[in-house]
Amino acid sequence: MLNCVVMAAAGAMGFSLVVTEDGHICSFGKHKCGELGVGDFEQHSDPCILNHVDTFGGHEVVMVAAGIKNCACVTLDGSVWKWGSLYRVPLGNPIQSTCRPAKMCKSYHGNSPALMVACGAEFMLILTAAGRVYSFGDRMDGQLGHDSVDSHPLPKCIDPAHFDGAEIGMVSTAGGHCMALSKTGGRLWTWGRNDWGETGVISPFYDPIHKPTLIPASELDGGSVVFVSCRFDFSMLVTSDSTMWSCGNNMSNECGFGDAVGDSSMFERVGGAEYFGPGGVRMISCGFSVELWQ
Repeated sequence: MLNCVVMAAAGAMGFSLVVTEDGHICSFGKHKCGELGVGDFEQHSDPCILNHVDTFGGHEVVMVAAGIKNCACVTLDGSVWKWGSLYRVPLGNPIQSTCRPAKMCKSYHGNSPALMVACGAEFMLILTAAGRVYSFGDRMDGQLGHDSVDSHPLPKCIDPAHFDGAEIGMVSTAGGHCMALSKTGGRLWTWGRNDWGETGVISPFYDPIHKPTLIPASELDGGSVVFVSCRFDFSMLVTSDSTMWSCGNNMSNECGFGDAVGDSSMFERVGGAEYFGPGGVRMISCGFSVELWQ
């Protein structure tokens, strides 16, 4: 194995991706849909090296994201590379399933350098330096954020008006729901699947939220949001006072509510310094629900 320092990592259904200090990617695990990016469909128990010189046009990788079977990364030049499978995106379109990383044309995301990507189930989000969010893939739970029932095989910018014109500085997604955090002011918008209240938005019969919806600061004790993470059927965030909040499915206590709460359709305070120590919480990372993926 390459002797390296890990700078970032991502994982999903049985596989892992690691960004090294030198800007390479190490991938290992299951590989049915090309999600390891190594050019075959075999399982690899030892890390495989995707060297940035050979694989990413000589540009170092700065972040990586993994969905159920689809993966993406951003390189230092602001390019997005995608591999794996978006099941419902029609084959033959310019962004199809591949077992090796394929570079996306920057015109697909407004000719603005990409800052980060986020992979969900059969869809992806791209965040650009201009603070805009682009989405593409399947829309069955409203996860594309366009307030429509249309799927999009190519990236389409989510209307900035859905974010009150604010520039976005961070996105997170998983399963079928999404979160977007403003560059300044700590405002949070959520949308997509809401089967367990994972968007933090109350809707009739847990209906999907088809466009970005602002989470009022009053529901977070007036705090501003500084970090977000969502995964499949629950979501978490950190506010500026280093407090963690969560919503969604708590059947395995993954939200941190304890046994008394099964799920919550609003963000509930989990704790800060009184629970996690003097420094409180800086960041969170959410995993799978045991019940859904056994």
